[in-house]
Amino acid sequence: AGDVEPQVVKALAEKTYGKIARGPDLPPRIRPVEPEQNTRRTVTLTDARVSVPNFSTQWVVPSYHTAKPGEAEALDLLAEILGGGSRSRLYQQLVVKQGIAAEAGAFFQGTMLDATNFTVYGAPRGDAKLADLQAAVEAEVARIAKDGVTSGELEKAKDRFVRSM
Repeated sequence: AGDVEPQVVKALAEKTYGKIARGPDLPPRIRPVEPEQNTRRTVTLTDARVSVPNFSTQWVVPSYHTAKPGEAEALDLLAEILGGGSRSRLYQQLVVKQGIAAEAGAFFQGTMLDATNFTVYGAPRGDAKLADLQAAVEAEVARIAKDGVTSGELEKAKDRFVRSM
């Protein structure tokens, strides 16, 4: 970095590091593969210091590295539509309209090398029960799976997604 000439830096690097013998070839990297996800699992963590419960539901999905063309992009936009902020379906339905959630959202971790996850989450507000919030989130996910998204939602999600870059 700084005020240098690339040719001079390259010559110095070759002079210094060119003397070092090349090491042995590394063996191929063995990457563990996620086992097939064919059953539902529930993990419950409790701590007396936690006063507001919350939950998350995760699905194993392809990442940008493993997805077919368009799949990861669709998951990113789905996360934006379903739970990407105060204009999302989950926020509008559960926080604004029903008033049963203090927070609700979704996200997609698409940058992993292998399979990754798509997550929806929420925390109840007031007297709302965690089970009621989970049921409401599941209903919204089922609704989007059954009816899809509108063209307006998709265009707005694309705009928000691009602006967030």
